[in-house]
Amino acid sequence: DIDNILKSMSKHIKSNGILSISVPCADLVSNESDLSYTLCSDHIYNFTEKWFQSNLPSYGFKIFTILKSAFDLEQYGSENPGSPFNASPWGGPRGSIWVFAKKIK
Repeated sequence: DIDNILKSMSKHIKSNGILSISVPCADLVSNESDLSYTLCSDHIYNFTEKWFQSNLPSYGFKIFTILKSAFDLEQYGSENPGSPFNASPWGGPRGSIWVFAKKIK
């Protein structure tokens, strides 16, 4: 229940507190194996950057940074410190979106 989860987060995070969310990102899916990869974990939803931009403000959050990790980690080349561990440059699963927001209400 996404609505109740975000309401609870908003209720428990103090004003100027930081919200950090990392979830599968539908924006990055370009083929069926990408979609299978994002849904094979514990997630039943895929999110988009537009979804966060449209919805988080209604729960009292202002987004200040959004990062995305590609499925093809080779595109990072030598810049990917997680390559020996099959991890994204930010340490989470490939094909994810990280949203950082501040509680403003």
